[in-house]
Amino acid sequence: PSLAVPSTLDTFLRSVGFSPLQSDPCLYVHSSCDKFDFVILSVFVDDIVLAAKSQSTLSKYVSLLSQKFKVHNHGFPKLLLGIKFYKDSHGSLYLSQHHYVNKLLSKFRLADAHPSQIPAKPDIKLWSLPVSPPAPP
Repeated sequence: PSLAVPSTLDTFLRSVGFSPLQSDPCLYVHSSCDKFDFVILSVFVDDIVLAAKSQSTLSKYVSLLSQKFKVHNHGFPKLLLGIKFYKDSHGSLYLSQHHYVNKLLSKFRLADAHPSQIPAKPDIKLWSLPVSPPAPP
């Protein structure tokens, strides 16, 4: 089992066809026969977020989880781990950390800082270095 996910949950998820990612053991994927119909399940402490293309697929896996665990379905997430979730009228999903960045800027008293559009001063003089190092004296 994954070190980051309790073994009971990990065992259950694997038994119903989920596989944890090697790059992130708290992120599971379930693929069905249809390559376009898959479920992504993210585990963070005692929160689980499910994502699927269709509501019926999502409902199926929420139901499966609720048979084994106590589940509170809060619907579409609005804020999770400092990330705001938005969905437009076409169903496109957007993630934003705008409010988190503003919180950090306030915390470090940088909210009134004037950002630069480029990382260097606009009037900086650049020059090229010799192709080969100079000969030692």
